Amino acid sequence: MSTTGQPQAHFRAEIEGLRAIAVLAVILSHAHVPGFEGGYLGVDIFFVISGYLITGVILRAMRAERFSLADFYIRRIRRIIPSLLVVIGLTLVPAMIFMVSENLQNFGQSVFASVTFSNNVLLYLTSAYWDQDATFKPLLHTWSLGVEEQFYVFYPFLLLAIARWPRSRTVLLGILIAASLASCEWLDARASFYLLPGRAWQLLAGALIALHPLELGKAKALVPASGLALMLLAIGAARPDEAMTAWPRLAVVLGALGLLAADARESSASRLLCWPPLVAIGGLSYTLYLWHQPLFAFLRLLSPQQPSLVAHLLMLPFIFGLAVLTTHLVERRFRDAQLVSRRSLLKKTIAGSALLALVGLGLHFSAGLPGRHAATAGLSATELDARLYNERIFRFATRDFPPDSDQRILLLGNSLARDFGNVLLEGGALRHQSLVYREDVTVCQDPGEARELLRSADVVIIEASSWQSGCFARLRPLMQADARVLILGPRQFGYSIEPFMGLSLPARRDLRVESLPGYAEWNLELARDVAPARYLDYYELLAGRQGVLPLFDETGRPLTVDRRHLTQPGACYIARLLGLRNEFSWLGLASPGEVCRANLDERPR
Repeated sequence: MSTTGQPQAHFRAEIEGLRAIAVLAVILSHAHVPGFEGGYLGVDIFFVISGYLITGVILRAMRAERFSLADFYIRRIRRIIPSLLVVIGLTLVPAMIFMVSENLQNFGQSVFASVTFSNNVLLYLTSAYWDQDATFKPLLHTWSLGVEEQFYVFYPFLLLAIARWPRSRTVLLGILIAASLASCEWLDARASFYLLPGRAWQLLAGALIALHPLELGKAKALVPASGLALMLLAIGAARPDEAMTAWPRLAVVLGALGLLAADARESSASRLLCWPPLVAIGGLSYTLYLWHQPLFAFLRLLSPQQPSLVAHLLMLPFIFGLAVLTTHLVERRFRDAQLVSRRSLLKKTIAGSALLALVGLGLHFSAGLPGRHAATAGLSATELDARLYNERIFRFATRDFPPDSDQRILLLGNSLARDFGNVLLEGGALRHQSLVYREDVTVCQDPGEARELLRSADVVIIEASSWQSGCFARLRPLMQADARVLILGPRQFGYSIEPFMGLSLPARRDLRVESLPGYAEWNLELARDVAPARYLDYYELLAGRQGVLPLFDETGRPLTVDRRHLTQPGACYIARLLGLRNEFSWLGLASPGEVCRANLDERPR
């Protein structure tokens, strides 16, 4: 009998072993261990196990006529919330110390979404071009808790409603599984990955096996073994770029179902999963899962260069140590009704959740507490918001040049092209010229309606990060014969900027960081491909040599806050360098006057 008065099934050690396989796959995948690229499928295994076990708990309580919705949700609170609150609370400390404001604001949003079990919805809504790299998000993994808890809001009611009609129950669950699977095709890839409709089939598949254990007969040893083999094969064969496709999920779910299908403890697969070390790891699986992502994320955030495999592996003892402490001091304590009463549990979890939710909202509405670091002291949230600053160039996104233009400048490309538009504005180069910005023109294809803009432009500036070989040769005949053409090369400001934000002013001024591998070589290839057009190599401009870039200007202010896009100080810095090299004069633009004269209040709110 459980501490909440609900009947329990006999302990199945092989399920703990299955949990161990799932959590180890996830951890080793996120540690970038070769051979475990598909380890993200461990989450899918957890969904199947969860659906199976929770259905069994509900069914046994219903058969004993002791089922209570209140007891059911109290069990979920005891199991999930205390450890989650501890991990989030402790993760807040390094986040508030080290994260730049933009990342801290995003973290605050994740804190609020995690304690309200909606981080999957937040990630779906915000996982786009401007969002922080997922590997740097300490609470990224709590999206799966959101899926589970959203499922358990309605699932007990569904079982209660159909309890008296076993055959109809099976048919209904089958229909729901089919509908959920079908939604993976109807929804976009991110929605099917993060949101409940695209994940419910995995939980319901485990539930269906719990409702109808299979009579395997002579196959009782073969089915679990085949399931384990299929599951491991799927984890080993799946690639990271397939994470949002359905087939790896289907394979690993079928494998997990094969292991859960019957209580076949005499099979070789079950004996393997009952190996004591695996069972012990399975008992820690929840807290291991909670701790691994924050530790890996802060390892990356605080590393000047991409951490090695060895660095990731050295984090494993800390992950296991924190998991053991959290399991024994928090999880097991709160799961024991004799140690923590229901009233005390609710008071502590409600108070803790409310406090963390308020902190998360505070970080969001304060824009991540700008000015905490030496590098950002005195800068406002507006000045540090690379996205808003970048997007002010959209006000030049018109279809035609004004008829009375003295000089016509056409700017083509994505957000990196908009960065250069800000450089022109900050340099005071656009005094009598007309600027048209077009994001929708794919320069390596037919420019369509923008063909007339190309014909009439005196200056054409093209961002080249999506360039393909031969583009310029096809594009040049569409321009005026005497049109000046500037091709903007790609750039990338190192692996992480967090390690440098607290450096002294002299250290920040002298700092140079290596970009991610391949960028310097990419610049050289592009420069050759677009000759004889003018080519702007940011590495040569900013550092005088390939592969390294500064992160701060002469006054120690950051040139970027997201490793790619320019802040207002960054645009000013590049404008000054271009002025010194007479690049504005070559383009036929006004020579820089008072650099950084542009008013930041002009940007859209």
